[in-house]
Amino acid sequence: MTRGLPPSPSASRNAARPGATQNDFAKLTNLPPAPGILMEIWDVVGSENGSARKLAEILERDPALTAKLLRLANSAYFAVPRPISDVRSACVVLGFELVRSIAISVASFDALTRRVGRILDLQAFWSHSVAVGVCAKGLSTAAGLTPGSSAFCAGILHDVGKLVLATQSLEAYARVVERVERSAGTITDVRGIEREELGLDHEEAGLEIGRLWRFPPEILSAVGHHHEPWAEAGDSRWGALLAAADWMARRLGFESVPLLRSEVPPLLDARTHSRLLLSASALEETLLQLAPEVPQKVVRFCDSVRV
Repeated sequence: MTRGLPPSPSASRNAARPGATQNDFAKLTNLPPAPGILMEIWDVVGSENGSARKLAEILERDPALTAKLLRLANSAYFAVPRPISDVRSACVVLGFELVRSIAISVASFDALTRRVGRILDLQAFWSHSVAVGVCAKGLSTAAGLTPGSSAFCAGILHDVGKLVLATQSLEAYARVVERVERSAGTITDVRGIEREELGLDHEEAGLEIGRLWRFPPEILSAVGHHHEPWAEAGDSRWGALLAAADWMARRLGFESVPLLRSEVPPLLDARTHSRLLLSASALEETLLQLAPEVPQKVVRFCDSVRV
């Protein structure tokens, strides 16, 4: 049984933001096709016969991805008791779900970052994304959202729409970055600038690539609704989880745009708490627990998977 495509998000986004038209979405004409290995991973995950063995067989056909996975598995990030020499062993030691999530994240980023390094600080982007992933994984336990590996993956991919917009027009997204950096921290509506320059914001672009690349519902919710999760139709809590994780990462100093040092609000919007079903005190407690480990985990992860 193969995972089906989720419905197109365009109509719901157009309803949520009337300024976005079908013509705006039609501008996303150069979306890269999903990496073949990503489609194979989805098929294994959606199959009744999916297994660590089959996942390992797929991943091992991509030497570069395999090397990154093994480098990470043997890094201080996981501190495994014995060396891991192959992907199948990594699936056993680290878990099928976690290896799958890491592979999805790395494969997606590799496909989207080949052209954008000239205008985006990819080190800062990776660091912010991983920090959000680590916070989301830790926060998922307190919020009762499982599996934590999906939260980690959703966190890493939550800003994937920024990469999508940058691939559409390097010049236009360079203007976005320039305007944000020139603001010296006074601009908080980055999505508004994106809409002015490209007609869409990174949440909307993230939903489009997520549909094309067959992201599961929880990751679609994360990439498409992590700024105003309370506005999402239905009762999904994943957007709220990522809104909270993003807030936590920024509290810890991890911004995706290095020069953007806008003040991080001391509290999340009450509507996010309501959607997440987690109190402000519980969120602050989780932040205090994660704060000592997040910087080290970010460095270790980024060092292991860097291009």
